[in-house]
Amino acid sequence: WESLKKLKDTSDYKGIPIIMYSTSSAKQDIEKAYRLGVTLFLTKPEDYNELREILRIVVTSSKDELMRQLSRFESVKTS
Repeated sequence: WESLKKLKDTSDYKGIPIIMYSTSSAKQDIEKAYRLGVTLFLTKPEDYNELREILRIVVTSSKDELMRQLSRFESVKTS
């Protein structure tokens, strides 16, 4: 959590999207991550092909389209 806070508090990094990749799917962890400024919270998927597809979408999609496309993946968590 400290690294995330430092990134968000540093002006040079404020605008950089942050993807949090975690083994936790606890609601309080997800909510805290989004409160601290995470762009996307991913839980560790069982299928690494899924992770590869999620990362492909993140890199190639516009911000408006991103969550619409990612909503089909169970490992993508929203607050």
